[in-house]
This record gives sequence, C-alpha cells and structure tokens, in this order.
Amino acid sequence: MKIKKFEAIDMRDALRMVKQEFGPDAVILSVKKIENGKGIFGLGRSRGIEVTAATDTNAFENKKLSSSMGKTEDDKRSNKYEINDVYQSSKKANFIADVKGYAVGAVSNRNNQRSNSAKFRKELFGLYSQLIDQEVGEDIALDLIFKIQRNALDKSGLELIGIREHFIKVLLDSGISCGRVKLEKCKQKIVAIIGTTGVGKTTTVAKLAAYAKSNGWQKNIGLITLDNNKIGAIEQLRIFSSIIGVPLNVASSNSELRRAIEMYNNCSLILIDTPGFCQNNTKRITELLNILEGNKKIEKTLVMSAVSSRRTNSDIVTKFAGFNTNRVIFTKIDEATNFGGVLSQLYQSTMEMSYFTKGQEIPEDIEVATVERLADMIIGDSGSKMYLSGSPEEIAGKIAEFENKLTNIGDKNLNHNDNALMKRHDYSNLKSASGRAY
Repeated sequence: MKIKKFEAIDMRDALRMVKQEFGPDAVILSVKKIENGKGIFGLGRSRGIEVTAATDTNAFENKKLSSSMGKTEDDKRSNKYEINDVYQSSKKANFIADVKGYAVGAVSNRNNQRSNSAKFRKELFGLYSQLIDQEVGEDIALDLIFKIQRNALDKSGLELIGIREHFIKVLLDSGISCGRVKLEKCKQKIVAIIGTTGVGKTTTVAKLAAYAKSNGWQKNIGLITLDNNKIGAIEQLRIFSSIIGVPLNVASSNSELRRAIEMYNNCSLILIDTPGFCQNNTKRITELLNILEGNKKIEKTLVMSAVSSRRTNSDIVTKFAGFNTNRVIFTKIDEATNFGGVLSQLYQSTMEMSYFTKGQEIPEDIEVATVERLADMIIGDSGSKMYLSGSPEEIAGKIAEFENKLTNIGDKNLNHNDNALMKRHDYSNLKSASGRAY
C-alpha cells in the first residue's frame, strides 16, 4: 500500500492532486485543516487542507504502466474529476483491510493478518450465529461483531487473544458494567428492590440479606416490606428474616417508611421489598413512587427475569424509568433457554448488572454478576464449530451473506464519520472514506 499526504488550498484541489497521483482507486484516510501559521509547501500560508490518501501499490503501478502505454491525448488533457470516485473505490474489501491496518499503525503486520483472516472470519461468523441463536437482536449482534473485528485489527493481531476475550473486551468497551451493592464504612446503604409481579423480588431480598451476612458484610442489616397486598408476602419474608436473623418492619405509606428507616439507624444495610405489579399499571407505579419519594438515600435496583424476552424487558425498563434505577438483578437464569434478552437490555441501557440468581436456596443461589459470566452464558461451552457444518460451498455462502451484512454496518459507520467530518470542515457536498477506520 502506498500512502502520501497532499497539501492544497482547498479540498477540491487536494482531491485533484490525489487522483493525478494515485488515480480513482485512492482512499482518503484523513482530512484536516492547516492553520495557525503551519503553512503549505513552506510558503507561509496560514490556511489550507492536508489530505492523507492511500492506494494499493500493485494496482497503482499497473495503472501507471497501462496509462503510459495506452493513454490518448484527449485523456491526458482531461482533468475532469468526480469527487465521489474516491469514496466509491473505498468499498473494495481487500484494500479496506489495508486501510484499517494503516489507521492503527499495523501495516507491518498485514501479511500475518491476511494469513489468519480465514480462520478469524469463521470465528466471527460462528459468534454471530451464536448471538442470533441466543435471540440477541440482529442489529446488536452485527454491531458487536463489527466492534470485535475492529478491536482485533486495532491490536494488530487476530491470534493474540481468543474470540471470547475479544467479545468480553467489546462488551466492556460498549459500556456494560457491573455494580454489586457496596457498603462504605460509617455510611448507611438503603436499597429498594423493585420490579414486576413474579420476578422473585422477595426471594431476592432474602438472598441479598443472607449473602451479606455470609460474606463478611457488617452484621447490622434491616428488612422493610411494602408488599402488604400479596397474600402471604409478609409472612414469607418474616420466615426468611427469622432464619437469617435480621429484623423486619412493615410499611405501607411514605411516613411509615420514614419511621421504619429511622428505627434502623444503627443498620449498615437496609433492604426494602416492594409490591410487584404489571409495568402497564401506571396507578400502582405512581403509588410506589410516592411512597419512596423524599428519601434521596434510597437506591433503586430493578429486578428482571432472564426468561423474559428482549421486547418485554425493554418495555419494563421504559415504564419503570421514573424510579431512576441504577442497577439490575436478573433472576431465573436456570430457567432461561437463551440470554439474548439479558444482553440486549444491558447493551441498550446505562444500568449496571448487579447479581444473577436462580432457584430457592438461600444464600447459595445468588452470584455477583460479571461481564465474563455474561459472556459465558451467551457463548457457552460448545463454541462456534456447530455453526460451521455443511459443505464448503454452503459454509462459504453463509459467511459471504454474513460479511455482506457486516459491510453494510461498516458503511453506516463510515457514512456517520463522513458526515461528522464534513460538518467539522464545512464540506457538506463531499463524500470520502475519511474518519476513523473500522
């Protein structure tokens, strides 16, 4: 690959120079203004454009040879240039791989990357197939795979770490984080557990209290229940509190809740169990908001079932937005046949995942959520080989279709970066392959 910087007074002049030097198959890597006394060509000008362009070396040499042999006088006189030529040529797959490598300083490793690319393409396709099989939304699945591909190329080596490690890193880079309940010395923590009917809030409260005691947290723990509507709810929690040895208070209004919290002024951790209701029951949501209102110390943690679909969980998060929840606990992971809903929700929200729960054993059936655990829940132990069955022609066809979708994602990101670049440089009528390499 041949790379060169071109300096000109304006963008049109710079692109004319690029085409004259590299031909229509050039790719624009970056565009920036030159100002504040940097000058152009050493002539002391204060404003201008610097364009970094690249072209495939072999194609460039072949084009020079063919041009010198067969160029007519009319061709030589013609300087007509369509700006969009450069952008259209940027879609050539093999050349784009080189551009990616250059953008991250990895040109020297290009040959090694190409030798590993076939295996890596299969791994990407296998992971994509797993995500779809787990009912992760295709938009999210493709976006994750696109970022994994970019991350692997950014690190200048596809074999340095495995596909699982790439997956975990991309999840972390995408903002998926963990946030268990943390106690601070001499500071009281109050956590309200909220969620829809039947997700396991009461059992989760008991598990958290038992987990706190069994893992060396400070011993002073208090329980409060607001759920006086469901038959047996208070009695169930009272039995739990008796077994694990923590006090329980019942409240049904804002004033009663304040008094219950005051009674626990010596407790390091207060857990509040709340009534469950359908996310569409706006009346009950408002009632609970009124009860919790006024105490800014109360942190709200949303409990959702891992069995629920992506659409259902998304609707719950939307309807419960007024609670300003900062964490989420996923229950019933032992009952879930896939975890696409879990991943999709975490990917689209800012909430931290706090815990995973299963079963009825207290406190055994609760674990601190981690991104590594989530990745294993999605990928599993079987790996991606099961998705690469069939004849070579069938596998090649599947991978080609997958890569076409991935290319479309890349084009969307490319266009997004282009638009941002054009706006920044006031070149609204220009399309190029500039911006961050994908």
